[in-house]
Amino acid sequence: MESDSEKWLAYGGEEFLREIGIKEKQNILDFGCGDGAYAIPAAKAVGGEGRVYVADKDGNA
Repeated sequence: MESDSEKWLAYGGEEFLREIGIKEKQNILDFGCGDGAYAIPAAKAVGGEGRVYVADKDGNA
């Protein structure tokens, strides 16, 4: 059985978020968001009533 971190490394954003159970109306925090590979699919998954908060120490992210 794969751990969440192994899934995160192996899967794409949408597949990983589905696998860990991200749903509509949830609030999500993405530390180290980079180019949004997970934040953008997360925003689609949580919909208009959910929120995705992002943080990255790289000012160019």
